[in-house]
Amino acid sequence: MRNRFQNIIVLLLLSAAIVPAASAAFQVVPWVEPTPEPTPVEEEPLPIIPALMLIGGISLIGYFFILPKYEANQRKKAFEKIRAESARLRDI
Repeated sequence: MRNRFQNIIVLLLLSAAIVPAASAAFQVVPWVEPTPEPTPVEEEPLPIIPALMLIGGISLIGYFFILPKYEANQRKKAFEKIRAESARLRDI
């Protein structure tokens, strides 16, 4: 049950990080009267929304697919270590 709540908290934290950054990516452009002389073109802002979505997607894949396998492997190694130690103590 704890793992389920932990997953929900991680999803909420990721969405809380993505939503404000996505809303900050949109700019309000004030109305400027057209002038006859050309004005310099400003550089476009970085594509922050796709970058955040990519980072969030990679984080979710790592959290839900890679991390459980890593933790299971660590538990398996710890169990084998304890089993080998108990077998060694049994032989003494």
